[in-house]
Amino acid sequence: MTNWETIQQWLNKWKWFILIGVAFVILFIAFTWPHQDKEEDPFESTALLQAENGTKQKSSSTNKQLQAEGYAKQTDKIEDIYVDIKGAVKHPNIYQMKSSDRMKQLLDKAKVNEDADLSTINLSEKLVDQKLIYIPKKGEANQPSNTATATTSTGGSAAGTSQTGTTDKPQVNLNQATETYLQTIPGIGPSKAKAIIEFRETQGSFSSIDQLKEVKGIGEKTFENLAPYLTI
Repeated sequence: MTNWETIQQWLNKWKWFILIGVAFVILFIAFTWPHQDKEEDPFESTALLQAENGTKQKSSSTNKQLQAEGYAKQTDKIEDIYVDIKGAVKHPNIYQMKSSDRMKQLLDKAKVNEDADLSTINLSEKLVDQKLIYIPKKGEANQPSNTATATTSTGGSAAGTSQTGTTDKPQVNLNQATETYLQTIPGIGPSKAKAIIEFRETQGSFSSIDQLKEVKGIGEKTFENLAPYLTI
């Protein structure tokens, strides 16, 4: 048998193994051969970068706008307030109003008398919680019994006092006033009003205004500010 016949017999016997081996080699080379990356287009990259920066700027602008709107909503929050009105009105009382309401809206509820003097009243003034407002009669501001007359101003009033007409401070009975009515006195909020009521319930009626200094949270300075508004 010649060498060629021997080779042919060997090939016929192992040809399928050889073909399978060659196929594996081809597949291995096809999957592992390094592919050349597509050359990057500088113009395309620049356009993508500009688009990305524009999106970020737009997002930042939107966030700032949302924050501004949220702050505006927070500062414009409308709350319930209580205002006491006395003097030349048909229905003097404590009125529940909105923090956005003006003096004109309060007078519409209280109904001013015909002899009311509104010449010194700022009808556009925004109402303030726990404010005591007195509407004088015509000519009343000239009476010597008045300690203060109405003034108007474009600026804010000192120490949170009202810019509306006032005379001698209307006094509240310390032994009879309810918790809500006590809060109409400038300087007495919900906590102090509650403390006064609790003191009155546990210690009995106040024998003098000075006894108010025994209430928790009311010191000498606070007492001096509250005393003109109180009686027993």
